[in-house]
Amino acid sequence: MQIHHFQTNQHQNQPNPVLPETNFYKKSVLSPALQSMLLDIEPQWHITANFNRETSLRTGSAKLKTWASFIDRKLFGRNYYKKPNDQRLFFFAFPEIGSESEFLHYHLLAKLPETRHQKFTELAEQIWLDEVKTGSLYVQRIGNDESDLQRVISYDLKDIWKRGNYDNFIISSEFAPSPSETSRAQQGTVQ
Repeated sequence: MQIHHFQTNQHQNQPNPVLPETNFYKKSVLSPALQSMLLDIEPQWHITANFNRETSLRTGSAKLKTWASFIDRKLFGRNYYKKPNDQRLFFFAFPEIGSESEFLHYHLLAKLPETRHQKFTELAEQIWLDEVKTGSLYVQRIGNDESDLQRVISYDLKDIWKRGNYDNFIISSEFAPSPSETSRAQQGTVQ
C-alpha cells in the first residue's frame, strides 16, 4: 500500500500530492549547490553546538542568536550591530537530530576577522555554556587545505536532506537588525 501526503492547491482547492522527488531534488541539486557556495565563502571554523536535552528548532535558533550576539559584543564592542556582517561573526548553522544523540544540535561553519580569532577561541565555549547550561560547544579551526574544508562541509551537510533540516538551516545574517532598525538605533529612537 502506498501512502500519499496531500497539500491543498490554493488556486483550485484541489489536493496535490507531495512529490517524493522533493528529497531527491534537495539531495542531488540543492545540496551540491550549497556545498559550492560554502566553499566560496571559505569558513575558518567548524563548531558543534549541543544542547544535550530536548530542544525545539525555535529554541535552538534563539539560543544561537543570543550566543552570536554575546560573541559579537565581546569581540567588537557594544555597537557591534552597526558593523557590516563581513566584519563580525558570520556563520551557517545546520540542524541535526541523531548521530550519537537523539537531541538537536547544530553544525556551524563560521568565519570572522583574523584579528579576533584568539579571543573567539577563549570566549566561545563559555558563552555557550552560560546560555545553555546542559550544553557543550566544540570549536575547531578548519585546515588551510581545500580538501580539509570540503571534508568539513560534507560532514556538516550529511543529513541536510533529512527531517526538514534543509528548510531549517540558519544564516547568522538573519539575526542582524534591518537597516531601518540600525538607523533608529543610531538616532537613539529604538524602544
